[in-house]
Amino acid sequence: MSEQLKDKCAICGSYLFEDDDIVYCAECGAPHHRDCYNKVGKCGNEDMHGKTESEPPKPTEDETSTNTCRKCKKELPENSKFCPYCGNINKDINLNFEDLKKQIIINTAEEVTYGGFKKDDEIDGVKVKDIAKFINFNAPKLLNLFKKMVTTSKRISWNWVAFISPQSHALFRKMDMHAYVYSLLEIISYTLLAPFYYGISGMDITGQSSYSVIETISNNPLLYLEPMTIVLAFVGSCLFFGTKIFAGLYNDYMYKNHVIKTIKAIRSDLDADDEEAFYKKGGVRPFLSLGLFLLFSYFGGYIPMFVAELLLG
Repeated sequence: MSEQLKDKCAICGSYLFEDDDIVYCAECGAPHHRDCYNKVGKCGNEDMHGKTESEPPKPTEDETSTNTCRKCKKELPENSKFCPYCGNINKDINLNFEDLKKQIIINTAEEVTYGGFKKDDEIDGVKVKDIAKFINFNAPKLLNLFKKMVTTSKRISWNWVAFISPQSHALFRKMDMHAYVYSLLEIISYTLLAPFYYGISGMDITGQSSYSVIETISNNPLLYLEPMTIVLAFVGSCLFFGTKIFAGLYNDYMYKNHVIKTIKAIRSDLDADDEEAFYKKGGVRPFLSLGLFLLFSYFGGYIPMFVAELLLG
C-alpha cells in the first residue's frame, strides 16, 4: 500500500498518496490530482491568488457571528466549545488544554480511519462512515480513490492484484457475480487452447528441448498444426490476457459501484438489520480468494489437456 501524504488535493479535498499523479500550481504551489486539475482547468485556490496577508478576504456576516460555525456555517448552541455538526473548534470560546487535546485526538482518529474525510462526508450520495465500514480492508486508500473517480468521472485505475487474478480479487471483495464471470472466461480461454495443447502433445519431441520444439513450430506453424487450431489458440490467448487487462483497469471502478449500490439498497430496506447486512455483504474473503487463486494457478494449466482428452480423445 502506498504511503499517504499530508497534503490534500485543492479541488476534491481528498488526501494525496505517493503514487498519485500530482501537479502543483505555479502561482501558489497548491497540490492537485492531475485529473482534478485538468477537469477544472485551474487551481483550486485561484480565488486567493494575488491576495496578501495584509489584504485578507473580508469576513462574511456568518463568519463574524460567534453563534455560527466558521467551517460548516451552521448555528452553534450557546457557549459551545465544538460544532456539533462538523466537530470544528469554536475559536470564540476559550478552550483549556484538555479540551484541545481531546479534539486533536478525535480529528486524528477520523483522518486515519476515513483517509482524511469526516465520517459524515458523502461520496456519490453515501456517507463516508458507511463506505469505510462496508469496505473494511484498506478503506482510507479506497475512499480517496472513490472520491477521485466521482470528482473526475474517471473510471480507469490500475490494480495489480486484479490483473494477476481477476476472479480472486472479485471474490476477495465479495463481488460474487464478477468472480463467476471471470472464472468462466478463463475456463473458456483454456478450452480454446485445448486443440493447440493436443497438437503439441501429439508431436514427436524425443531428444528436443521444449524451446527447440516451440521454435520449430513458430517458424512454420501450418506444417505442424491445423489452421483452425492456430485460430482458436490465438482467440483463447487474447481472451485470457484481455480479461486480465480489463480487470486490472476497471475492477476498482466496478467495486466502487458495487459498494455504493449495495449500501443504498441496505439503507433503503427498512426491515433489514443494517449491521448484519454490512457484515454479510461487505468486508473481504481472504481465505476463499486465496484458495481460488491457488486452484487456477496450480491446476489451470491442466484444463486444456483435460478438455483435449475429453473432446478429442
